[in-house]
Amino acid sequence: MATTTRANLIAEAIVMAGRKGQPVPLTTQFDFILKDMSRRYPILRNVCHPFTTVASQSWVALPTDYRSWEQCFYDDDELDWFEPEIYFNWIRTETDTAATPSKFTIAKDENRIYLWPKPSAATASYLYYAAIHPKVEKTLVFTSGGTYQVKVGDTVTGATSTKTMVVNFVRVTSGSWAGENAAGYLVGTPSGAFQSENLNVGTNLNVATIAADATTTDNFLHFFGEEFDEVIFQGLLWRAYKIISGTDPSVKKMVKEERQEYLDLLADYGGLKTRRKVRTSYVGY
Repeated sequence: MATTTRANLIAEAIVMAGRKGQPVPLTTQFDFILKDMSRRYPILRNVCHPFTTVASQSWVALPTDYRSWEQCFYDDDELDWFEPEIYFNWIRTETDTAATPSKFTIAKDENRIYLWPKPSAATASYLYYAAIHPKVEKTLVFTSGGTYQVKVGDTVTGATSTKTMVVNFVRVTSGSWAGENAAGYLVGTPSGAFQSENLNVGTNLNVATIAADATTTDNFLHFFGEEFDEVIFQGLLWRAYKIISGTDPSVKKMVKEERQEYLDLLADYGGLKTRRKVRTSYVGY
């Protein structure tokens, strides 16, 4: 799908709704679809939840924005996923006091991550999962990243402009931090206009280089990919039809069908397989 910006998506939806050249106010509808996608399938933000185990305590608190076990990126952690039924059967019949747990499962209703073996000491660990993506403000395109690895939560500062941005998202599209040639995107809300300059993170100087100021909100699509462009487009088409439907029963029926098409696409692209695919594009958590 060639559409890559919010403006393109809105324009295409207007054309498909048969209102080419006529004003159909889809800017707020765009935001509606984005929020609806995030609410239904929180696939767009990769989160590292650090926690420290407590000696002889078999659980730690679950992150407040966690929703379901399918969000877990368990391949990226030293902890391995266990189906709840198997896990709780095992924990009733086995005992161990290893310092570092090797298995985990989650009881959402208790807001806990259960660990196995039960830790015998305070040990730092991590749970990777997907949470709701905040609406992205702007994107800094960087090159020459390394050796310090920029992470979510870091504040980058322009070495010349002195402007700052708290990083909400990191994506490396080529190179590596270790190789000092990482290139990709940093996403957040800048305090002002950056320029062609190096970026610092605290006392870590020249962690990456940018050639220009942050770009516009359209650039959040770097993080959706082609599949989710299609979901957004279908959602906007539904909303465009809804705006122009009036009282015509046949058009109202079409509105209902377009909404279902949007939901079907979102369910398909928001599945576990796609979440794992999206996961592999993100680093720095």
